[in-house]
Amino acid sequence: MKNDRVKPYTAKEEYLQTNVANTYLTRKVYSGFMGKWRRSREDFAVMSAIQKFMIGSSVLDLPCGFGRWFDFLSVRVDNIIGMDISNSMINAASKVKNSSVTIESSTGDAENIKLVDKSVDYIFSFAFMKHLPDSVKSNVIDEFSRVSDGRMIISFAVFNPINRVFWKLRGGKGFPNTRSELEKMLNKKDLFISDSYGVGFPVLGLEKLFVIERVSSKHADI
Repeated sequence: MKNDRVKPYTAKEEYLQTNVANTYLTRKVYSGFMGKWRRSREDFAVMSAIQKFMIGSSVLDLPCGFGRWFDFLSVRVDNIIGMDISNSMINAASKVKNSSVTIESSTGDAENIKLVDKSVDYIFSFAFMKHLPDSVKSNVIDEFSRVSDGRMIISFAVFNPINRVFWKLRGGKGFPNTRSELEKMLNKKDLFISDSYGVGFPVLGLEKLFVIERVSSKHADI
């Protein structure tokens, strides 16, 4: 595992800024041809992955942000717990209404989730892990595993070793992993990757959405 102290862990502090929800809602990352392509790729990956969820189940979406994925998740689940450390994000998420499911939105920290063990069937976490050093990432996965049945859909920034070197030289932000590093981290926790979906640029690697299960359920449906 690589040394995660190469860069300071500043993402959490930056995310807690009072105007973060407005920043996310108004940013133009999905504008133009490439932005629309990226948005469609993300939407397709998420919709494909959540088909693994059993109809009528429950899910913790953390961080839920402004509730972008609530409507997607509602296609498969009956109960969504949206949790985010940012008050401004939760305020925005609480305004999302969907009559077909129960949505509970509350503030909460992924490093210390205020839920009892096995509170939900699934975990959904998008565009979060790439901001966390490996030590924090490992703790968050432990918490995700604790409050769920060990069944998760999580996105990670995944590079091959060569591309990661070039990414670092260009001043890339965040804490990406190689596929091997990620698998080793999960295996130590009795977890494994059962499926994956491309989200970012396939040549570079970038973000991928992974379906993760407990090893003990390897021969059962997620």
